[in-house]
Amino acid sequence: MIAGTELVWLYIAANIVCCVLDEKKLKAAGQKAPMNWMVFLVPVYLWKRADLLNQKKHYFWAWIAAFVFSIMIGIGGSQAMIEEAACPVVTNIIKSQLFGSATCKAVSITEEVSSGFYKAVATLDNGNELRITIEERRDGQIYVQIPNQ
Repeated sequence: MIAGTELVWLYIAANIVCCVLDEKKLKAAGQKAPMNWMVFLVPVYLWKRADLLNQKKHYFWAWIAAFVFSIMIGIGGSQAMIEEAACPVVTNIIKSQLFGSATCKAVSITEEVSSGFYKAVATLDNGNELRITIEERRDGQIYVQIPNQ
């Protein structure tokens, strides 16, 4: 699976390649094309392209919408990874500190209290739910606590 950082670079490269190919097609068709450096700033390229060709700026606005949407997906994906990583930690805490036999089936973040600190609910295989807190540390590790219920 491609990690977030690699995905960003892949996204940037794909955008630049598309702009370069578009620029070459425009020049081959005898049309004016945005300056070469603009391919590195895709929204600027799309805006200037629409101006030069006397077109509406639909592609520009579509790119902006897709960019915002991808950021929102990335944020949601980050929380999903934290939820997934917290579940085995909850099971470990139940077994080693609470001397229980239940296992965690799912964790759902309910609130981001501050950046990297979350309130969540862990659903156990016995049907019970535990309120937990999850702290995402700078080194990428997570710290899970089960407060008194």
